[in-house]
Amino acid sequence: MGNTVSQQSQQTQNVNPAHVRIYVNILSIRDYKTRAEMIQTVLAGPEYVYTAKQTGVYSHLLNYLARVNAGSQPPLLPYEKEPLKNKNHTISSHTISSLVIPPPTKQQRDYLSKPKNEEKAIGYFQACLEVLGLQEEVALTEDTLKNAYKKSALRNHPDKGGSEKAFERVTRAYAYLSEILKRIHGGRKETVNVDEPTVLKDSRAKESNQWAQVEPVRLNPKKLDIDAFNKMFEQTRIPDPEEDGYGDWLRDEKDGSSGVTFSGKFNRDVFNKAFEDEAKRNASNNNFIVTQPESLMMAPTMGIEIGRGKPSSYTAPIMNKNMNFTDLKQAYTIESNISQQVASVRLDNRNFESYKNDYNKAPRPLNDSEMEDIQKGERYMAKKEEDRRRRAAEEDLSSTSYFERMKRLVLMDISKDK
Repeated sequence: MGNTVSQQSQQTQNVNPAHVRIYVNILSIRDYKTRAEMIQTVLAGPEYVYTAKQTGVYSHLLNYLARVNAGSQPPLLPYEKEPLKNKNHTISSHTISSLVIPPPTKQQRDYLSKPKNEEKAIGYFQACLEVLGLQEEVALTEDTLKNAYKKSALRNHPDKGGSEKAFERVTRAYAYLSEILKRIHGGRKETVNVDEPTVLKDSRAKESNQWAQVEPVRLNPKKLDIDAFNKMFEQTRIPDPEEDGYGDWLRDEKDGSSGVTFSGKFNRDVFNKAFEDEAKRNASNNNFIVTQPESLMMAPTMGIEIGRGKPSSYTAPIMNKNMNFTDLKQAYTIESNISQQVASVRLDNRNFESYKNDYNKAPRPLNDSEMEDIQKGERYMAKKEEDRRRRAAEEDLSSTSYFERMKRLVLMDISKDK
């Protein structure tokens, strides 16, 4: 017992005198709310927290703050005999520095042995920070937590010389702190964008307008009002990405192809010269493009792709011997004649043996430019698939919305005609 008291006395004497004066000033504050604010300000500094833990008053300060925040009567702090009643009653720093910390009372032992839930949470939170090597005064973010977990996991992994128990502590600490961050952000990740209140309000108002009460349309199968039906159809039909066509483009002749006009005598030499001139004119805009491999549809005429976008070409696939059709816009622009298809073709003065030798050689490795093109193609295909999935989800929601709206708009009138 004597050794314990002497050890506590030595710890008290090693306390920074400036910290002792601050604690004396805190005890001299008469209003407990003002005192609580001062305690919170002081505990924001890590050096004061260390001194409070060293002298054994840290838990008392936390209990004092918890009581004040709960609106109940706070307990007496260490070295505080009774509430101050007059201004002449003061406590000197010399008195506290010369005191020996007394052994805890039964009430204090019960309090320390049975901490409250919030104090348990604070202690476990601090322990998790220490396990991962994080400081309390440093802001805890998702990236900081991941980096600390990576370093601690490598240091304590059994394969790296650590123990399974230490590695388990690191994993538990990371899981606990991750859950804390998740709750702080409302169950969202930091990278998830949150809409502003005004944007969210406008979107809700727009959705509510879709469900506004309207006058239903009565349809009689025996006497159909074609105007009412067409109006209702335009309001409720599901848009199709292939329904646009080229009507607007045909009315605008700016994008049309300016073909070669023949005048005067027409013979083989005139045609060949016109063909060569047209091929040279389009040579700079028509290069060979290496496309990424794409999946092919087994029976394109027996179904449609879910989440499809607007097609870039309406050319019919060659599936049988029947007559097929070419895309109208491409026929008038890039595929108006065969010269545009051979504009970039260049023939070398090589014989069959030279081509055969090149074929038998091992393929050369791809250069940096070709590898970059392949990576761009892979990113493009991934983005294309992501857009298709998004459109598929939007189509599903739109179909449900249109179906519900149709049920509210249409009333079948099957009564007898008068």
